[in-house]
Amino acid sequence: MIGEILKVHLLERRPVTMNGVCQQMATLEAIMLQLMRHAGNGNARARRLLLQFQRMFTPPQSAATEVEFVDSPYTDQLREMIRKTDHG
Repeated sequence: MIGEILKVHLLERRPVTMNGVCQQMATLEAIMLQLMRHAGNGNARARRLLLQFQRMFTPPQSAATEVEFVDSPYTDQLREMIRKTDHG
């Protein structure tokens, strides 16, 4: 319930003035732009908040993909070609 309320309000579009130009943007986008501006000016608290947001919204990295070759006439032939190429 709280998540839905936050979602509605954070995605709500609002007028924001940037560089003297008024434009519409989501509340969350305006917050993030302010945090980036403050962090860029050396504000440690803003930098910490940005890092927290990044951790919260960055998907976890999946494990490395492993490739397993199954013995077959094709892989035997490929292995032999590679061996010949490597050894001249």
